[in-house]
Amino acid sequence: RAAGVGEKLSGSGFHAKVRAMIRVILLAVMAVASTAAAFSSGAGACTYPGGAMTGGTRSGTGGFVITANAQYVPGQPMQVTISHPSGLLFKGFLIQAVRGSPGTSNTDVIGTFSSLPADSQVPGCASGPTHVTHTSNIGKPTMTLTWTPPVSATGPITFHAVVVVSISEWYGQQTLITHTMNPAAPDAGSSGGGAAGGGKTDGLVIDAL
Repeated sequence: RAAGVGEKLSGSGFHAKVRAMIRVILLAVMAVASTAAAFSSGAGACTYPGGAMTGGTRSGTGGFVITANAQYVPGQPMQVTISHPSGLLFKGFLIQAVRGSPGTSNTDVIGTFSSLPADSQVPGCASGPTHVTHTSNIGKPTMTLTWTPPVSATGPITFHAVVVVSISEWYGQQTLITHTMNPAAPDAGSSGGGAAGGGKTDGLVIDAL
């Protein structure tokens, strides 16, 4: 009889452990689902390069480029485009501009984005329109944004981008996808400024949701 009670207690303890394990597994699955949902509707972090976007990072740039003027005029809006020369679709992205040359820390983010097109937004992790990310994981061949440098901007400014092709294929972390501009000559603004650089690109290439 005593042995029977012991067996019952032992069985009860086993089932309790099983229930505890199931709860842990369910919580883990919910966490993964939550993360995936966040990435499908925008970057989960603004830190560069990519922050939490680390699951399928690849070396190289996968052929993706940032195209913008070679020079900027302080205070004057300009167009910035993320694309692939072969038209490869990407599902997600995160872009920002920082002072200095490629590799500059994101602690000195500069400029603002405006008039955002469809499937783009300012991520919740940003304190203002200093970063832009996607709103859905629908494939897109290009993303063209309007960005304005501060009126007090000086020296080189570099755009940094992370591009997501699939949940296992991310580019721009191990090898930076960048485009660097220098300030235009003082009289460049009088001729339209936006065309000052003739759309020149660094030719750097990027490997989403």
